[in-house]
Amino acid sequence: MFHVPSTICLLLFSSLTGVVDSFENRFQVAADYAVDIIKNYSYVKPGVFDVWFQTLEGSPTKGTLIDYILPRLDGIARVITSGQCPFHVIKPTLWIVYVHNMRFDAMKVFKELANSKVLSYTRIIVFYDPMPHHAANVVINLFVHAGFLNVVFIKMRPYRTMFYFSLISRMYTKNGLYPLDELFYDQSKYLFGHKFLISYRVGSGTKNEMSVSASATWQWVSNMLKSANGTYRLDRIDCDYTRHGYDECFDRLRVSDRSEQYDISLEPVYLKQLRELFWYHTSSIPHRMMVVTPRGRKLEVMEVFSAPFSAGVWIAFGVLLLGSLLIMWAFPKVFRNDLVLLPLCGFGEADLNQTRSVEKLAVSGLVVFYFFLLSAYETKIVALMTSYPHVHDPQNVNDMIERGIRIRLDLNVTYPPITEDNELLPVIDHVPGYSHRKNITFDGTHAYFGNEVDLRIMMAYPTNYDFDAGQARYVELKNYQFGNAIIFILTKQRSIVEKRFIHTERTCAETGLLQYWERQAFRKTLGVNYGIRVSMVQEDKNKNLDFAEMAPAWLILAAGWCFSVTIFLGEVLQSLDRQKVKLFMRNKFAFLINRKRRRQMVRYN
Repeated sequence: MFHVPSTICLLLFSSLTGVVDSFENRFQVAADYAVDIIKNYSYVKPGVFDVWFQTLEGSPTKGTLIDYILPRLDGIARVITSGQCPFHVIKPTLWIVYVHNMRFDAMKVFKELANSKVLSYTRIIVFYDPMPHHAANVVINLFVHAGFLNVVFIKMRPYRTMFYFSLISRMYTKNGLYPLDELFYDQSKYLFGHKFLISYRVGSGTKNEMSVSASATWQWVSNMLKSANGTYRLDRIDCDYTRHGYDECFDRLRVSDRSEQYDISLEPVYLKQLRELFWYHTSSIPHRMMVVTPRGRKLEVMEVFSAPFSAGVWIAFGVLLLGSLLIMWAFPKVFRNDLVLLPLCGFGEADLNQTRSVEKLAVSGLVVFYFFLLSAYETKIVALMTSYPHVHDPQNVNDMIERGIRIRLDLNVTYPPITEDNELLPVIDHVPGYSHRKNITFDGTHAYFGNEVDLRIMMAYPTNYDFDAGQARYVELKNYQFGNAIIFILTKQRSIVEKRFIHTERTCAETGLLQYWERQAFRKTLGVNYGIRVSMVQEDKNKNLDFAEMAPAWLILAAGWCFSVTIFLGEVLQSLDRQKVKLFMRNKFAFLINRKRRRQMVRYN
């Protein structure tokens, strides 16, 4: 009797030990698998690697799967939560969820998952304990209906791996655990002919055509979908920001008239135009903002004569002439020749060899100085007539203020931070409803502010191009930097092509394809005018001078002739005898004098 109870106790102890060991081994296999996945991605993925851990259960307990994983992850950043979805700016690289039981609020967890900022292609592994079929479906639907597309569900004891394909609404199941290199599958690689809805906006600023930037985006998106065997439907949305407002236009770009949510909108959106309910993608392409101003005007004819020398040289030249005149006036008997006409024009009254040493020394220095000065002046004048001079282009905002150049903007629809720029604000005129896109031709008086791509295209437009000078009529304000605008693209929440969307945009931008498509769209916009503009630019610029470009020479010739004729008439009048001139005038005009006297006598009588 004594040995029987001992044997029973021993067997009972052995059976309980086996139960504990099997319970720990269940976690051990899953923990080893999770640790291998984390370490593998931490080694392979460049940059920051963040892991999120989450336990879904009724009340916090100890001894869960997460407790077996954490001690082995020294040196790896991680976020641990229980029962709630974390809201962090940094998106996780890997998210491991352990479902301990179904005593949590499933509807609350679903809302948190659906409204979180976690991207659709985030790698998520969901471990869950054996549970009824209905409860397991609830766990799977929490993540599938929230829009996550890269979720692996692993059932423990026995191990079974499941992966859901959203496009064909089918679950793939495999007994056991997948190899690490086959664990996650990118569903955007093959789209099974799925139709994507794409919208773009037309309005007063787009002339009922797709804008150049939208055309480049359309080329990128359409090629991305075609390469993955996807189809699309392109809808044109007629909406004007000025008439309808941003909110209404964005709503129509997001949702169609048939209540269908668009996957992608080609309309670029600025930061302050977004509302929190929008789902958007941050563009990786920098959109630089800049100011373009009219080029410097052509110099007037009188300004051309002063252009070769700076103001300091002209002042020194004038002081030297005035000093020469004062010396001659103070010492009239010392100098036999004119100190201005002889060294400057070569006109002298006496031979320089017959003058005094003081005069020789003064005249010789002035001759050498005037020789170099006139040579430089003549060279400059010829060069300016060959290429007609202009006032220097505006370089900064102060130049715009000095020349009275203003910028017309509708501050209600313009990129908002412009109102915070104290440097540019003094030259801005608020004009409600104004948009430079309504008329692609610049007026030649005002400056323009906008996206670099749009403005450079407008600057090269034929009506804004100077074919004679072979350059645009507008120039960038170089010493002013506004910076880059943050551009967003409206997308469907957790779209299946979200990962491919981001990757292909960066690839197209780095390879120059987006810039190429923008040029192609620009050529299409110009049509025949593009070929005409290019052909005229490629013409030989070494043309002959025309009559107008020789205006300074004609002015000098006219002034010289007038001066010569005036001197000639003065010398003639000086050489004539005054008495003979008076007698000649009386004989020629005596009848006029006599007629005047007769009229006066008649009136008197």
